[in-house]
Amino acid sequence: MFDLRRIDLNLLMVFEAVYEVGTASGAAGRLALSQSATSHALARLRAACTDDLFVRAGQGLSPTPVANEMYPVIKQALEALRVSLAEASGFDPARSQRRFRVAIPHPLGPFYALDLKAAAAAVAPGIVLSFDTVSRPIGLEDSLRDGVTDIAIDWLPVELDAFVNKKLFDDLLALVARRDHPTVEQGITIENLRREQFVGFHPRRDLEHLPRAIR
Repeated sequence: MFDLRRIDLNLLMVFEAVYEVGTASGAAGRLALSQSATSHALARLRAACTDDLFVRAGQGLSPTPVANEMYPVIKQALEALRVSLAEASGFDPARSQRRFRVAIPHPLGPFYALDLKAAAAAVAPGIVLSFDTVSRPIGLEDSLRDGVTDIAIDWLPVELDAFVNKKLFDDLLALVARRDHPTVEQGITIENLRREQFVGFHPRRDLEHLPRAIR
């Protein structure tokens, strides 16, 4: 395991800039550093990683295979830090670029998801919403606690103290029966319903083979 005490955040920012700009001088301009300070930071980073990271290629610098492997991870980590620090003083939906995962295990989940997506786009165009509307995810409470799922819209409350349950709307159930059904003629009661048989809807088996994104 790499000892993070051997490196600081500034070196990672230099790495990101050099990788994206392709020259030490260009990276220095982006970071408002002198070229000597940028070169010194790059030398420290090379020593810490025991790799050249960038080699001369014409008028610029070309990343080594090690640098190519490092870049996506470092880029993602720095972007996450930037988003987190930018929102530390308050969440600004108009500027936020956060990703939210929403679970809506409800028969009308896809329709609610479309409405939520349209509403979010109007006030927070940079936010990305992903939805799980097929069924109640296994281990939903664990996903909420670990931050994998940000919010769940369900008729079953989460019983753990760490979560906030809030009523969003009243959900009505509709029963469909033939016009001359004897129960309808008598007036429906709970006792009547308990004695009746119901037809239940089940998803088609081939639905399980479809990608989740198009369900």
